[in-house]
Amino acid sequence: MVYFSDDTVTPVWQRWAFSYRALAYIITFFFIFTLTSAELGHVAQQIHDHGDGYEHYATMQYKHVIGLLLFACIATLLFCVTHFWIPVDVVPVASFILAVFWGTGAGLLRTGTPYRGDCASRPANTYPTVWQPYADLCTRVIVIEALAWSLWGMLIILMIGSLVHKLGVTVKSTPEEMYFAHPDKMKGEDNEA
Repeated sequence: MVYFSDDTVTPVWQRWAFSYRALAYIITFFFIFTLTSAELGHVAQQIHDHGDGYEHYATMQYKHVIGLLLFACIATLLFCVTHFWIPVDVVPVASFILAVFWGTGAGLLRTGTPYRGDCASRPANTYPTVWQPYADLCTRVIVIEALAWSLWGMLIILMIGSLVHKLGVTVKSTPEEMYFAHPDKMKGEDNEA
């Protein structure tokens, strides 16, 4: 990162220090970015194929869920690209907000579409009447739902990890055993038996 000092025009480079925490953040943001990019491709394909009107979608709810997921894709990509400049205090809040969007989109796809993991073996006439013309979308909708659930999970992990980082949660050893204290360390009790 480049910072400019107040009294001079020359840039002051901040040295990147390797740590497991920094590596975990890099890997997490990399996975979130790649999953979001894949989701954006699938959502954009649905919008491109079906257009803007309701007549080319099976239900209005499905069209609105695709729009919600498009917004979640754009917001998540902006979050990933700008996370270097976002304070650590904002990361858990932003992760929670984005996780709500992804969880809502995935949940609405799960409850609002008849597609499950049996696309190849299920004939089109077994779907509800409104979904029968769209039976060929089964695998695409399942992929969109799976990516949305994956992003929800990654953002929850990022939220918990950044909260642990921000709050300074550490593992401290205790002088006692897990459940019982050593007899020689017990104070105020008669240890002679």
